[in-house]
Amino acid sequence: MEFSHLADIGEFLGGIGVIASLLYLAKEIRSSTHAAYSTAYEEAVQQILAGIHEIMGDRWTELRSRPLDELSDVEQFQLDAPVAALLFGSEALLNLKQRGHIDTKIMENVEKNYFPMLKTEFIYSALQDRPGPLSQDLLKEVDKIGGQKT
Repeated sequence: MEFSHLADIGEFLGGIGVIASLLYLAKEIRSSTHAAYSTAYEEAVQQILAGIHEIMGDRWTELRSRPLDELSDVEQFQLDAPVAALLFGSEALLNLKQRGHIDTKIMENVEKNYFPMLKTEFIYSALQDRPGPLSQDLLKEVDKIGGQKT
């Protein structure tokens, strides 16, 4: 076997090594991307849970029972901030769904068990007032849910 044949075999094996490295790198990038989406999902869920906790709190209930014109600016913020957090978290989940980066079963569970809460009058009216395409997409999803606004 001539030296040039060995060089050709070496080039061929080197090319296979480059292809194998590229395939491995693509796999690692994909895994990293999925991990980033998973982290984004977890953060969205945490925001939703924090908003739910705030809304269920006694302070929110007390503020909600008072006329809006009697609330101070701080109290108005305390009333509005949890709703904004809930809507932001819902929009984040919907965005992950639209991009195909959330497990279908998880999203179906959220839509069936959580999105109906967004139909309460106070939260629904806040959603209607939010500008932006993602907010409007969320409004359409909430409108698909059966039942009345409460």
